[in-house]
Amino acid sequence: FANEFAAGLLNPERNDSDQNNRRITLGLKAELPFRDWMGEFSASRGKEESWFEFHFVNRELLAERVAGVDASGNPLPMDQIINPFGDGSAQSPAAMEGLVTPASDGGSLGALYSSNWNFSRQDDYNLSLNGSVLDLPGGAMQLVVGGERRTETLDYSDDASRSSFFLVTDPKRVVTSFFTELGVPLVGEGNRMAGVQALGLKFAARSDEYSFSGPFEGPGTPYVEKTFDRVSPKVELWWFPAQTLKLRASWGESFVPPESRRLFEVERGGSILPWLPIRDIENPDQGLLFPPVYNTGNPDLEPEISKTLAIGFDWSPKGALDGLSLRVTWFDVKFKDKFGSGYSILSDQPELMFEIPNMIIRDEFGNIERVNLFTVNLAQRFSEYLDASIRYRFDTTRWGSFTLGGDGTYTRLLRDISFAGADPNDLHHTPTGPERWKANGFVSWVQGDAALTLTARYSSSYAGFFYSPQERVENYMTWDLTGSYEFGDSGWKIYAGARNLTDAEFPFFDGLLYPWDARRVDTRGRILHFELRKSYDVF
Repeated sequence: FANEFAAGLLNPERNDSDQNNRRITLGLKAELPFRDWMGEFSASRGKEESWFEFHFVNRELLAERVAGVDASGNPLPMDQIINPFGDGSAQSPAAMEGLVTPASDGGSLGALYSSNWNFSRQDDYNLSLNGSVLDLPGGAMQLVVGGERRTETLDYSDDASRSSFFLVTDPKRVVTSFFTELGVPLVGEGNRMAGVQALGLKFAARSDEYSFSGPFEGPGTPYVEKTFDRVSPKVELWWFPAQTLKLRASWGESFVPPESRRLFEVERGGSILPWLPIRDIENPDQGLLFPPVYNTGNPDLEPEISKTLAIGFDWSPKGALDGLSLRVTWFDVKFKDKFGSGYSILSDQPELMFEIPNMIIRDEFGNIERVNLFTVNLAQRFSEYLDASIRYRFDTTRWGSFTLGGDGTYTRLLRDISFAGADPNDLHHTPTGPERWKANGFVSWVQGDAALTLTARYSSSYAGFFYSPQERVENYMTWDLTGSYEFGDSGWKIYAGARNLTDAEFPFFDGLLYPWDARRVDTRGRILHFELRKSYDVF
């Protein structure tokens, strides 16, 4: 129906949506009666309302108009019968009328894609105190202490697309946090020396407690409250051997609790995945098996904990290279109980499913009856990568200012170990992990009220799926162009540009569902955008 769409005879399949956001914030800041201490308090309430509705081709009505008879077998008027021949330019408007309708109007898609509303609310209370506590030769030690209380409430009860998936349609999470940070300047302006222009340490700690309510004992059981909590430390070191060069290192822990949707997903599925057979390690003579697959929640999930070591430098030279800045950081991250996808385990290392409780279900005879896919806590994940950012800015008297820059990431390792003693699963440079290289480069120009930026985006090639004859997915590069112009002090400003300016073809990807990699490809191709903005000075 491409020509019918183009001629305006048939409305396109689409998703209509609307979103409203409101937030009110009250903040207070006060000088305290000792040393240089300050106190800050803020309270805020935010609410978001979202609505969306899908419009699809009514398959039943389409079948009637192609066949020329209605559901009762009565002949349709000639102008309501679709002509399947030709290029569609002579199609009758009556034959196209009503073919694309909201999914809620009927058809095989049902209430799942009807008009859906969902709501969210967040209340925040923050209090922090900061100031100096002790004078050292290198400067004053700075201390920060504070706390935060946050309540997050969601409501999916009027959203069939989500209430069909989650047992808890009105999840609520209460977060209570306390934090402290101490900065210790060992060498500063008062005691600097050759090779040590500045030297300092920073110690920090954060305590987080997340409280959930839900059926942790299983579907249909009474709601109970469960709390996840942890204290996460962090230490930083910085050293300026010269005023233009900063060397830095940090080590810290972080803590991420499971989301409600991972804990309480409605059991659904039961279908067979013909492209993902498994072999029963207890009954290998049965050959390849295709048991029904179900998606479920996992109320036994534990928090994800990571430890991050970061080492890097910042360089901003003067003289002939004034305007240049370079930032490089190496990250070494180790995860414990990392959240992992059951589907990824099934597709990448199906033999691991036999080691995870409740993932393989057997009947009374010991045969595989079903496979449950849910989020699991992997034993470990290891990640090593390098981030780099460079900028060079220079001004001209006639042509304005220019900035050349680039940002890139080199991934050396991303490795999962699903349980103690399991073989490692390397994800780097594969379809389920990051590419070896990913980078953006840009040239930006500003003169007066006008600005223009040209950006190149590059991702390197990587190996194809293990089941595919495709050995490598080729690299991919696109160009973006954006510009803006501000009309003096009027408050009016226009933005315009193009993403994927050259409409570059994406590389073929032998995936499970589509011949492109959705992680790095926008199948819409070249996208033109325009925005007109007006700002007002209230005070």
